[in-house]
Amino acid sequence: MSTIVLRSVKGSPLTNTEVDTNFSNLNTDKVEKTAAAITGGTINGTSVGATTASTGAFTSLTATSGVVSANSSTDALRITQIGAGNALVVEDSTNPDSTPFLVDTNGRVVFGNTVSINFPDTQGTQRTIATEVLGNTYANSSSGIASFINSSNSGAALTLAQSRNTTVGSHTIVNSNDAVGAIQFAGSDGTAFIRAARIEAEVDGTPGTNDMPGRLLFSTTADGASTPTERVRITSAGKTGFATSAPAATVHVAGDTILSNVNVIGASYDSVFFSVAGEELTAHSIFFSPDGLKMYVSGTTGDDVNEYNLSTAWVVSSAVYSTTFSVSQDGTPQGLYFRADGLKMYVVGATNDSVFQYTLSTPWSVATASYDSISFSVAGQETTPTGIFFKPNGLSMYVTGSTGDSVYQYTLSTAWNVSTATFLQSFSVSGQELTSADLSFTGDGSRMFVLGTTGDDVNVYNLTTPWDVSTAAFVNSFSVSGQDTSPVGIYIKPDGTKMYMVGSTNDAVYQYTVPSIDIQLTGPTSVAALDVQQDLNVYGSTTGFFRNNGFRENIGGQYFNLVSQADIGTAPNEVPLNQYLGDMAYMNSESVVIQPQASVTPNGIGDMVFELTSNTSLLIKVKGSDGTVRSVTLTLA
Repeated sequence: MSTIVLRSVKGSPLTNTEVDTNFSNLNTDKVEKTAAAITGGTINGTSVGATTASTGAFTSLTATSGVVSANSSTDALRITQIGAGNALVVEDSTNPDSTPFLVDTNGRVVFGNTVSINFPDTQGTQRTIATEVLGNTYANSSSGIASFINSSNSGAALTLAQSRNTTVGSHTIVNSNDAVGAIQFAGSDGTAFIRAARIEAEVDGTPGTNDMPGRLLFSTTADGASTPTERVRITSAGKTGFATSAPAATVHVAGDTILSNVNVIGASYDSVFFSVAGEELTAHSIFFSPDGLKMYVSGTTGDDVNEYNLSTAWVVSSAVYSTTFSVSQDGTPQGLYFRADGLKMYVVGATNDSVFQYTLSTPWSVATASYDSISFSVAGQETTPTGIFFKPNGLSMYVTGSTGDSVYQYTLSTAWNVSTATFLQSFSVSGQELTSADLSFTGDGSRMFVLGTTGDDVNVYNLTTPWDVSTAAFVNSFSVSGQDTSPVGIYIKPDGTKMYMVGSTNDAVYQYTVPSIDIQLTGPTSVAALDVQQDLNVYGSTTGFFRNNGFRENIGGQYFNLVSQADIGTAPNEVPLNQYLGDMAYMNSESVVIQPQASVTPNGIGDMVFELTSNTSLLIKVKGSDGTVRSVTLTLA
């Protein structure tokens, strides 16, 4: 408040200047008794309004603290903005307008900015919205909801709701197919935020009192588009549809589908190889960059890692030697592994029985590799280590060797730092292989592959607990002796469609095509087109088309697996009597009745095609291991 000059002594009148100053100060601090905006109280100890309805006009108010306290059935505090500015702004006095909280003239609440901005609505129209959190750091552009309740069913919740009544707070029942809420994800295209994905909830049926059937829609925006397209739908009945808006089963897949669980048992040699003899006469391990354009081979002749460039991704015959890196830490470098970003390399050596760690300053360029002066001895478990592999998070390491013929699992307390490794457990493969050379895993850790030179084959194991070798169980093996009798290195392409083996007899890398599925569908499942490259065991009602090695077979609810060792019966993993095996065969007692196909050519090695060319002629075609299709015609009596 301003100071008013007074004279209490008679004969001492105020000067003209003092009178003008008093009027100016009174005008600034005027209190007009009009509306009941301030109804008594104090500001910094000064009485304002007393008990009489008053309106205070202030150009600035400074307070060390403030409390608004009221005992009334009406609003405790009301701010009315009749101009164009914001109704309320709360900011940091040391850095005004940097991260304010404000309520604008339209009642929109904004955190972190002085004005609201536009966001796309569920139809893609750019609009300002009721509440906006804006910022240039995670801390000031994020929101959190937490509950602190000693209860099992009172966690924090975010509820999105819809009523068809246009009066706020009132209810009118929604209709079937109405949207009741959505969560959207948007990115800037340089001009505005454009929707990239959306999760939306809709009414899925006719609602009623205490009856609200719902469905969830998951949508993503395709490349080159600006509007999300539905990809997955979960109905009120719990049916999930992929690429279909009308799922007819618990899982309904529409369109071409590939289900993959790598199984090298049915692999076929591509008749594609690449010799590394020009660089290495005793090759030991093989690895690829994720794009398939670089290949790496370790060996004990040069005690190095050789790098090759592939002009055609994943085709080893297109490889050209690039450079090499000398592994001076061990005179017998064996297993080789790279971290997914190409910035770390690991080599296990049989001279010092240790794993050595390297850093690459340029990803995937071994010419830039340098030793980290970090190693880890595995001599306590294996004195001839030959293979190494890591879990994708870098917290588990696996080593195999030819002395103990086991897979050894280690835990790393610091990801990708082998000096922090401690031995956890092991799994013996001696029942299948007495000279283990290398190992690999599928990306999810559910399947393990061990290469050996005793059987010259790849042994396949299933892990009931992914990445836990103690849960491994032998499945079968795949021979590579037709290509090399001393296979020492194995690499499985990340998508499971290719396998590569390097051998020390011929010092060459060999390329294989791998069947990529070994699954069971154990309930009603609708599939439009499933790419079946290995075994598909179907129990229950299944409809759709299944493609096997390029050919379509209409399963129509049958059990599809021509080569089956299942017993006759109705239990899981048994084949019911008279059960059809696709359109091609069905079980009859203990025999298989084969229904001849139309004219097709065998695709995979070992495939056999029966073709009834006439009432008295049966043509049989078989594709041999050399890739040649041979045939014979049987005369039927």
